Amino acid sequence: MKRVLVAIASLAAVGASACSPTARAAIDEDTFTSREADVRMVAPRGWRKSDQPSYPGILLWMIHEKPPGQMLLTVEDIGAPSRACWPKTCGHDATVADFVCVLSTRLKDAGFTVGPVEDGRWFDYQQGKNATRFLRQGVVVLGHHAFTLILAAPTTNDRATNARIFDRALRSVRPLSSPSPEETASSAGAPPPAALIDAGIPDAELPPDGPRLLDGGEVAPAVAPIDAGAPPPDAGVPVVEEVPPCRA
Repeated sequence: MKRVLVAIASLAAVGASACSPTARAAIDEDTFTSREADVRMVAPRGWRKSDQPSYPGILLWMIHEKPPGQMLLTVEDIGAPSRACWPKTCGHDATVADFVCVLSTRLKDAGFTVGPVEDGRWFDYQQGKNATRFLRQGVVVLGHHAFTLILAAPTTNDRATNARIFDRALRSVRPLSSPSPEETASSAGAPPPAALIDAGIPDAELPPDGPRLLDGGEVAPAVAPIDAGAPPPDAGVPVVEEVPPCRA
């Protein structure tokens, strides 16, 4: 949880230097990949990006000027030792619902005003009535890793303007070892999606599992499962069967 609070503080202080062109080459045509975390995400086109190491657990920075916004992708281990320390009011399984409960509970304890959980996986929040940063946080659980996408904006209107971009990025988070949408369609004997969906169509009218058009014309991957369950033995994510006492 400390990583999340540090990430929030960092979003308020991040500058252009965090997105220098000398970043490590793990971003290819707006697709961010991390072999260590076994994850990939389609980052929004037109946003400056950096995967330069900063604070442990922070995988990717993204910054946009107009409308202003910043996003951060983080990873946290939610193996049994970590889950043993979760608040008693939340469940203790490696699921999106339980981890969202943990995040929102601890943010409230830290003095943030937290809104209701939407779609079972994200919520808005800010700190106090005079807040200068308005945030949205979404969660994807893959095995025993929880990936958190944080959006920060200077006003509630800016946060709302970036909402669709945030949603698309969150939905594109999937294991690096999983097949691409084209490979999945090919193995199923179906042609890959060819038609582009009009970006002007409201999200409510889009098919929940269909392709989505990102800014600039590329198609985002189909919606990945938010809860992917336990990872395969070769996924590189440790699975702890027995829950030891909480390590303070």
